[in-house]
Amino acid sequence: MAKQKCILKASDIAAMPGKKRIHFLNSNAIRLNKSLGDTVGLT
Repeated sequence: MAKQKCILKASDIAAMPGKKRIHFLNSNAIRLNKSLGDTVGLT
């Protein structure tokens, strides 16, 4: 299999949809998860 070089720009990441996650112990700890590995084909 050929090695493929993938580059993600900050603007590409900002445009990606994310999943909102709230910490189970602290409702003020909110983050937005984005799957970068899926985007570049990481397996």
